[in-house]
Amino acid sequence: MRLGPLLLILLSAASASADIAVMTSGKILYVDRFERVDEEVTLFLTGGGEVTIPSDWVANIVPNEIVEDQGADPTEVRLLPHLESVITPAASKYDLDPNLVAAVIWAESSGDPKAVSKKGAQGLMQLMPATARELGVGNVLDPGQNVEGGSHYLRKMLDAHDGDLSLALAAYNAGPDAVRKYGGVPPYRETQNYVGKIIRVYERAREADE
Repeated sequence: MRLGPLLLILLSAASASADIAVMTSGKILYVDRFERVDEEVTLFLTGGGEVTIPSDWVANIVPNEIVEDQGADPTEVRLLPHLESVITPAASKYDLDPNLVAAVIWAESSGDPKAVSKKGAQGLMQLMPATARELGVGNVLDPGQNVEGGSHYLRKMLDAHDGDLSLALAAYNAGPDAVRKYGGVPPYRETQNYVGKIIRVYERAREADE
């Protein structure tokens, strides 16, 4: 079942344990779980049914208990707050802004620790098996190990490109060889969209954190 943008509705009957999927339109959906595969996310709705939509339609997925505990509007909750315990130490270890790590996680997996792409990338930061081995990640589907490995790789890409975020993100997505070959962000639509998306999400996350 696919949900068109005009058919997105606000579900009011939600269980206390449900997650809240915040749409870019500002509407929310209550979901029991979700799965991310490449550029689509499937939301399993509380009360039954499921929808598969482009991942770009979803701005955040927030555990309902966080919203209830904070008395917050889910559209104003920071990006991936339930992953703070794995994002913060990895970001600190590799001198990264936690909001940047969260933005990369969001673009890569929407926060689904079990996400596996058709190309074989796995986990929150979508590490390829060879990259995971290179980084010493033993269990790529373990959130803590995956985020530490992905943060390590992101730091390596930033250092290799003199701190240029666009080039580092392009290298994270397409590989450093492609960046060297083209002398900048490669002319791949996927990579160009990826870089732009992360920068937009990162800026939005920083604003929400101020």
